[in-house]
Amino acid sequence: MITTGIREELKRIQSELKKVFPASRHEVRDLPGGQRKWVYLKWQTIRERLDEVCPDWIIDYSEIQYLGNDAICRCGITILGVRKEAIASVPISILSSKGNEMTRESAADRLAAEAIKNSGEAWGVGRYLDDQQFTIRYLWENMGELDEKMQGEVRRLSEQYKIQVGVRQSVTPKAYKETGFIHAVAGISSESLITEGQRKRLWAIAKNELKLSDDQIKSALKHFGFEKTELITRDKYDAVIEHLKSLVRPSTQPDLYPANNDVVKQVRALTKHEPHWILAQCRHYGYDRPGMIPPTELEKLIADMCADWAVGVGVIGDRENAHTSIQGALAFAIAAGQPILGAAIEWLNRHQLEVST
Repeated sequence: MITTGIREELKRIQSELKKVFPASRHEVRDLPGGQRKWVYLKWQTIRERLDEVCPDWIIDYSEIQYLGNDAICRCGITILGVRKEAIASVPISILSSKGNEMTRESAADRLAAEAIKNSGEAWGVGRYLDDQQFTIRYLWENMGELDEKMQGEVRRLSEQYKIQVGVRQSVTPKAYKETGFIHAVAGISSESLITEGQRKRLWAIAKNELKLSDDQIKSALKHFGFEKTELITRDKYDAVIEHLKSLVRPSTQPDLYPANNDVVKQVRALTKHEPHWILAQCRHYGYDRPGMIPPTELEKLIADMCADWAVGVGVIGDRENAHTSIQGALAFAIAAGQPILGAAIEWLNRHQLEVST
């Protein structure tokens, strides 16, 4: 029998488990058929939430059953003596239109990951993802937390689901009304918006000091998910101004490492990254352009370009795995005293063959 104390603790735990994850933890994948996309959470993210909220959770699996091309099992998660169960199923083999095998891990490994997702959802973890319109609105509301690639995905998703996202508004998922959950996804209140004085100061900086055009200002606002200055939130105010300043912060200092430019150029010839994407990555590392990055740190940019390309073309489905793969190739080259350019080109060419076959 569950005591009153345990029941109340379970309510608290489930309320914590149901909270929406930070926008940056979400991923996007293609649905079968390739015509639509779906926002999801990696199984590692769900496991982390369980570890944080209830570190003594227990998971158990049934024997794997095989039905045609599907591997199926039952999975249960037990918290404070209460067990909730779900069923997981994954295809054993996935073939491309050309008949090539597309699976990257064993069916057992994929089934274990799917089981954690499904049984975690039984406890409420990520359950809001069933309401994709809510999820997409939530990501749009927090666009400033996303990298450039994910921002593009959110814009495409809003078009796919025909969601009007021009005006920031409070969003609440249809099926979940728990107080803790609502607090986690509360919309933007007037108290959280910048003041009229702050709006005037922002415009004065943008127009008078920085000499930016209206289009540049609008583009900067959209970078953070805002359509106009009246919708800027106080917590993003300083970041917006800093971003505006970065648009007109040309360095008069010559490149310290001009050889970097040729390395990036040759990698870019294969990955097809836009210059603004590369510059944004450089700023993320604390440099304004490739020629200012110390050669010992250039591998960060090269690894990001290669991993982003691999995920973009679908040759590697998980960004973390893509980074691990290219970073290993670059580390091997560095340890052998070889230039990272050759290792990056070889890695890209090798994976390009997988795309072609």
